[in-house]
Amino acid sequence: MGKREDLTGQRFGQLLVIDYAGLDTSRKRALWKCRCDCGNEVVVRKDSLKRGATKSCGCLNRIIQQQFKEKATTHGLSSHRLYRIWLHMKNRCENPKEAGYELYGGRGITVCERWLDFENFAKDMLPSYEKHVALYGEKRTTIDRIDPDGDYEPSNCRWATPQVQANNTRKHKQQRIVAINLKTNEKFYGTSQTMLARRIGIPPYHISAVLKGQRKSCYGYTFRYQGGDTIASKRSG
Repeated sequence: MGKREDLTGQRFGQLLVIDYAGLDTSRKRALWKCRCDCGNEVVVRKDSLKRGATKSCGCLNRIIQQQFKEKATTHGLSSHRLYRIWLHMKNRCENPKEAGYELYGGRGITVCERWLDFENFAKDMLPSYEKHVALYGEKRTTIDRIDPDGDYEPSNCRWATPQVQANNTRKHKQQRIVAINLKTNEKFYGTSQTMLARRIGIPPYHISAVLKGQRKSCYGYTFRYQGGDTIASKRSG
């Protein structure tokens, strides 16, 4: 087992790491005790801090939600379907209580910083939304990530019909690489070795070596191409 990275004294958004808090028993990931700028203390997983998924004790999200609501109302879009799409997109990535969270935020999908502001999202996506609706109607206009393992950001999003979205998902499923944690059976997916390596926090060349059969194990995971028969195991490290 490698030496644990010490996050004490580091700052992530409004959170200052003050002490190590043990391991998450369900996923065996490091937990850190943090003090928020508002004065509250909270325990957060290391990976949530490092990837920027958790930036406060929750107070920041409440403030931002109110700001978004006010901006949407100011621009006359609070009742527009685009606002509801944006809100569901954000909640799927940030709210563990939201239906479908485990398929989005739960596996590392995030909303880019620019789109945390609804006004920016509307500027980027409203013109193409209206064109798609004119051709296919509202019910057949859904937001689609070109790479289903990528984040919600301008370069990776488009409007698509449910059929196109489903075909896109099937296409990428055939290409995806699966990493399975041998201890917890937790699965992570990526359409490239680089993306998958970033998601689970290991150098990409380890994945390549295992898939090519050059190594039998690395970092406690097994790798395979989705739909393929070859599985190479990896030892905890």
